[in-house]
Amino acid sequence: MDDIALIRQCKKGNRTAFEKIIKKYYLPITRFFYKHIQNTHVCEDLTHDVFVKFIENVHKYSPIKGIKFSSWLFRIAYNTYIDYLRKLPQQNEVAIDDETELCDNHNTADEVLLKIEYDELEKNLHLLPCRMRTLLILRYINGLSYAEIEKITGIEKAKIKSRIHYSLDKMKKLYRKEGGKPE
Repeated sequence: MDDIALIRQCKKGNRTAFEKIIKKYYLPITRFFYKHIQNTHVCEDLTHDVFVKFIENVHKYSPIKGIKFSSWLFRIAYNTYIDYLRKLPQQNEVAIDDETELCDNHNTADEVLLKIEYDELEKNLHLLPCRMRTLLILRYINGLSYAEIEKITGIEKAKIKSRIHYSLDKMKKLYRKEGGKPE
């Protein structure tokens, strides 16, 4: 049964449909949080919060609006994560606001990904500020398209691409500083 059929069943109160959705998306949502926070208990709490919000708001989801269910659910996770960050004491991070425009050179980004193996990417994500990390996690760990990330974050597609490029470039520099050998 696909997501749309399950959502229709959820809207009717079908407990089995809710369980199937939760089972399907529990790990990807938890992984999203873990790549940011790396605290299992906090990740589980945030994942729980996402699914409570899903249950409470499933009636608001409509595939007619052109948003895939997975994007809608990750938007809830993204907003939950942002709320979590707001509650933390302020940290000094490089801000990338909506006005920031960076170069859009996909070859460099692809080269960095080829040079830093997937395991190294995961291992070194903590070197980046959370806003940079979020886009990389959504794109390369969760495998979402730029269009899906745009719907989740509300950031324009062109800015997402340039921020991912900037994040990969920054990671490459930090990776070298930490003693890595990407070249």
